Amino acid sequence: MSNLIDINIPVVSHPEEPKAPRPPLINEHGVMRIDNSSLEHFTTCARSAEYYLIHNRQLNRSKSALNFGSAIHECLELLYTSPEGTPHSELINQAKQVIDQTPAPDDPDDFRTPQRALDTFISYLAVNEFEPFTIAKTPEGKPLVELYFEIPLGSVEFLSEFNGKKHTHVEVVWSGRIDAIIEMDNKLWIMDHKTTSILGENFFADFYNSQQTIGYTWAAQQLIGKPIEGLYLNAIAIRKQTKTGTAFEVHRKKFPYEQERIAEWTHNTLTLVSDFLSHYDRNFFPMETKWCVGKYGKCPYFDVCTLPKVQRAAMLASNFYRDVTWTPKDR
Repeated sequence: MSNLIDINIPVVSHPEEPKAPRPPLINEHGVMRIDNSSLEHFTTCARSAEYYLIHNRQLNRSKSALNFGSAIHECLELLYTSPEGTPHSELINQAKQVIDQTPAPDDPDDFRTPQRALDTFISYLAVNEFEPFTIAKTPEGKPLVELYFEIPLGSVEFLSEFNGKKHTHVEVVWSGRIDAIIEMDNKLWIMDHKTTSILGENFFADFYNSQQTIGYTWAAQQLIGKPIEGLYLNAIAIRKQTKTGTAFEVHRKKFPYEQERIAEWTHNTLTLVSDFLSHYDRNFFPMETKWCVGKYGKCPYFDVCTLPKVQRAAMLASNFYRDVTWTPKDR
C-alpha cells in the first residue's frame, strides 16, 4: 500500500461563526456541531451537558494539564511533519520556541512545567528513532497530521425553538482533530497521542469502546475514502520525578475497530444527540447523580447542583465558572 493518499476534507456549508465566544449549539441554519467534549457530557449527565453546551459555562480552574498536553502535541506535530532526517538539534530548537509560549503552572509544586515539556520531547526523540510506522501523506507529500474535520453525520428531529428560531430537525455535524493517519503493515490507522500520569489495565481498556477514537476512525475513512483499521494509541506517561519511580515512558497499542462497530457508532451518536435534544424539548435536563462524585473527584458542577434551585443560575454566572470558548479548531 502506498502512503500517498488522496484526501478530500468535506466542510459543512454555512457562514463562518465567531471563534469566541463559542458559537451556539445550534446555529441559525439548523446545524448542530458536536465534538468529543459534547459526547462526554451527553453520556455523563444531562444537567452537566446543559450547563456546558447550552449555558456555555465551565469550571474556572487551572489549565496547567491542558497547557502541558497542548505543548506536547505541538512538539509531536513538529516531529511528524518535519522532513525525514531533520537533525534532532533543529527539532529541539523548534520545540523550545513552541514551549516558550506555554504558561508555567500556577502551582509551584506542579511538575508540568515548560522545562519538563521540553525534557519529555527530548526523551521522546529517542523512541522515535525506531518507529514501526510511517506517516501517511497526500500525493503532494503533505503529512496527514493534525487533521481538523467537520463532517455531516445525519439528521435528528427537533421540535423546539433555539435562539428564537423554530426548527423541525437539526443537521448534526461531527467535528474534531485527528492527531495523525499512519501506515503500518500495509494497513492504515489513526494515531492518537495521550499524555497521562496513570497507566494500567483500566487506562487501556477505555479505548476498546472509546466514542472519540471510534468516531475519529469513522471520520478518517470519510476524509480519505479508504478503510481504517482502527486506533494506534501513542500513550506518553509523564510523572513527577522521584528516586524510585518511572518519570517517563511510552506505550503503544493497537485497537482494531470492525466496520460493523464503526457503523454502529454513527447510530449510537445520533441517538445520544436525539436524547439530549428531547431534554431541551421538555425544558428539563435531569441530574444523573451517579456521576456527582467519581474516580477523578467531584463533577465540575457539583457546587451548582447542591444549591437550592433559585441560586444555581447565580452560581453558574459567578467567577467560579467561565465561558466555554474552546472548539476542536483549537488544540
